[in-house]
Amino acid sequence: MQLLGWILVFAGLILFNEIGRRTKIGGMIVFVIIPVILTVYFIAIQAGAFGGLSNPTRAYMNGWFHYFKLYAADIGCVGFMMIKYKWGLGKKEWFKWWPWFIVSANIMIANVSDLESAFAARGSSIAPSRQDAILIPTMYLKEQEISKKQWQELRDKVITASQFILIEDCNMGQK
Repeated sequence: MQLLGWILVFAGLILFNEIGRRTKIGGMIVFVIIPVILTVYFIAIQAGAFGGLSNPTRAYMNGWFHYFKLYAADIGCVGFMMIKYKWGLGKKEWFKWWPWFIVSANIMIANVSDLESAFAARGSSIAPSRQDAILIPTMYLKEQEISKKQWQELRDKVITASQFILIEDCNMGQK
């Protein structure tokens, strides 16, 4: 039964995408009208309507990441429609940068979310300094499994750039 539900949702998403992609009115419905209705719904949930705190939408989509990705993708689609149908700014030659900007923004959103997750897993909301912490993927090493000398050697490989820490070679298991 779950497979049938997955197939129906997948087919529905493909159908809506094709309607939105192939026709002007479909694009307006899928990428403008439905997102406006969803925005009102999201705001109403935050205000306590539709079950408020117990609403599954609030429970599973309550972080900034979900909303940024949703609206960035939607704004990207609207921009593509403007270019395709030569609406407003879509007529301008300089607006052709729009797809590149949206792709860059989506990558940036994902990077910021990944950093936020890493800092949350470490128990900190600020970027670590060279002296007090080094972020290393746990699949490569665990702090308690390396000697003090190995830890100091690894610390020496750390390059501080802005507030981010990059690690030149964290796969010590290859030695």
